[in-house]
Amino acid sequence: MSDSHGSKGSKGSENCCNCVEGMAEKLEQFKGFYAYIYEEGNKALAQGAIRNVKDNSVLHLEGVTKTVFLPGGGLFSNVFTDLYISICSITEFAPLFPVDSVSAEEITNMQNEMQKKLNTTRIR
Repeated sequence: MSDSHGSKGSKGSENCCNCVEGMAEKLEQFKGFYAYIYEEGNKALAQGAIRNVKDNSVLHLEGVTKTVFLPGGGLFSNVFTDLYISICSITEFAPLFPVDSVSAEEITNMQNEMQKKLNTTRIR
């Protein structure tokens, strides 16, 4: 993974622009898929259905759980009906299955299972 994704400054912006079009094309191929979207050097994970890619620069996800990983091992999650992510901040994604092939209940169950795996207990 490149540190240029979502980097600040001219060099980071330049590198980001070079990869956004290719990432947008791949995301477009998986419209309607439930996917994991990793952002900002894997500092955040969004799970949801890919609904649209706007202007090769913004990803629209629907039915989303977004988890942000905090320094020191903590995390927090939020649930969104719709979430829009800059494609430049995406470091990788994993399309899992077409959303129309599963029920809303199955998606919720999968999100809950993933959440259980992400919730860790720190022992001091």
